[in-house]
Amino acid sequence: MGYCRISGLVNKSTECHGGPGIQRMTQWNKIVSKRYFLLLFCLCILISPSFAATTSVHLVRYAIDGETVIDETTVTYQWMAANLPVLGDGSTHYYHQGPVFLDDPDPEIEEMLRWNPEEDVNVLEKDMGAIKGTNIKDLCDLVGGLNAGEVILVKAEDGLSRSFAYENVYGYSATEGPMVLTWYVDGLGLYPPESYPDTGYSDGMRLVWLADDSTNPFGVNAFGNWDWHEAADPVYYYYYQSGDELYPTTTGLSVKYVSDIHLLTDDPIPPPEADFSSSIPGDLITNGDFETGDFSGWTTENGTTIYTSTYKVGSYSARLMAPPGSPASIEQSVDLTDVDVISYWCKRYAYGELRIYIDDTQVAAYSDALDRQYETLEVSGYSGIKTVKFQSYATGTITNTLYLDEITDFGLGTTGYAPLTIQFVDESQYMEKGTGWEWDIDNDGTTDYTTKNPQHTYTSPGTYSVKLTVTNAGGSDTVVKTDYITVLAPETIDVDATGEIAGWDLTPNSDNVNNTAVDLSITTTASSWDVKVSDTSENPHKGHMSQWVEGTSWVTGGEYLATEMQVKAQSGDSYVGANSSAVILDESDGAGTYDLWFNQTTVPGDVSLTSGVYRVEITFTGSVN
Repeated sequence: MGYCRISGLVNKSTECHGGPGIQRMTQWNKIVSKRYFLLLFCLCILISPSFAATTSVHLVRYAIDGETVIDETTVTYQWMAANLPVLGDGSTHYYHQGPVFLDDPDPEIEEMLRWNPEEDVNVLEKDMGAIKGTNIKDLCDLVGGLNAGEVILVKAEDGLSRSFAYENVYGYSATEGPMVLTWYVDGLGLYPPESYPDTGYSDGMRLVWLADDSTNPFGVNAFGNWDWHEAADPVYYYYYQSGDELYPTTTGLSVKYVSDIHLLTDDPIPPPEADFSSSIPGDLITNGDFETGDFSGWTTENGTTIYTSTYKVGSYSARLMAPPGSPASIEQSVDLTDVDVISYWCKRYAYGELRIYIDDTQVAAYSDALDRQYETLEVSGYSGIKTVKFQSYATGTITNTLYLDEITDFGLGTTGYAPLTIQFVDESQYMEKGTGWEWDIDNDGTTDYTTKNPQHTYTSPGTYSVKLTVTNAGGSDTVVKTDYITVLAPETIDVDATGEIAGWDLTPNSDNVNNTAVDLSITTTASSWDVKVSDTSENPHKGHMSQWVEGTSWVTGGEYLATEMQVKAQSGDSYVGANSSAVILDESDGAGTYDLWFNQTTVPGDVSLTSGVYRVEITFTGSVN
């Protein structure tokens, strides 16, 4: 007789020995194991920080690849009670059988003793209580049900999971009984009366078999070890291990804190249904691109350094080196209200994981190696001030190194001023194992990107249509969104820097250099803006300190000094020529009010300007708030 010893996650560590159905279950174990790590680490499933009773269950139907989601829904226990047949009456107690610790020199006799066909040992001690619940079969039917030969995976919030065959979900006998997700218990003295998962049923929602009372000598409704021996393929047997000894038991099948039921079907992968969204950058993350060469705005943990190398998108990147047992991370508090995704550039290796946390909750973990590209983390479900942490974690004996750059928050949107950076996010259905993405970001017939979630900067004003073609094993699909992106021309205004220069020595000579601070009040919350001086060809007075009649006009005849004005935004900056179109302020300086510094050299031949009001025109480019 074959047996299967299961330790830890059923699909993570499994030893199978003999028995029918082994090859199929082993194949599913491989698929499910891979799928679980992808789900937990690539699809960003939320992981609760503590393990307690669950009040809802997430049902997912997968295609034959074990990754492509065909259908899914989430239902609460209140919805189950109101809309599906209720099993259990809340007064009849149900029992499972624990391990039978009996030995015999004869291996065959010993094995039968432990299976205990009489079901007269360690039964009454395993009272599951007077329960009510919902048939797992009825829950599976909400997402299309199972067919013969297919498998379900019942997963707990703490990561424990158990696999079960179609025959046991749909074709159960009375001695085995239906598999029930219990959400009510009364009795045992372990729970208060009339207990639900959020009112005292601390083990709920729990998987319990509602077997009949025909096998055991006690006349109770007991799901015995021998019941399962006769009902299930050996690959689904569960053993309690003590040393080298294995003891069959059905209590180990009773998963607590059930949060997910996954249907692993033979359905073919459907053709994709193409769709996407776009997001525009915000300004909540401080120093997200690290181009200042430091970590201002960030808190670091262990081996985190700014690094310049080929593994970067800008001048610098954050290198997170995590030896085993010493995770390295960066974190920052961010207001996630109205933030859709956080985009970040990443290069990682397969020596460990990139883990992402919001406050103390791990929301994503990625373990596969990745070439340099942009990634996105969906955060639309959060609001308020949250701590966002990126952590490098070594899962083995090798230091895990990853590089991060351009960490930016994006809110939903399609319109902004040039240059406009757009984060595109693929939202196509059935692309969990997609094989291709082709983005034509201006619908001109040329593929611009082949990554899943590209980032593109539009530099020219205009209206752009966007086309996406996606491909999976089931086929291809294309969506075109017409006039989807609107790029506005930057708003350009002339800013008058006006000031009294009565204190200047305006006598023309060869070495008279004077400077003064002129108040230039610019306040904007735009994500992209700059202040620069325009070329003098646009206006003969630009780029020079010119006499101004307050509230009227330039002085007739255009009196101004021969040499160009030099300008800087702060006393510690370097001067730039006023006719060079050089940027002296931009969004990296932050919104605020600035005093511009002017430097003017007078030379022989300059007109003698009298004391009065003078000004220089400079240009502000961006959106004005």
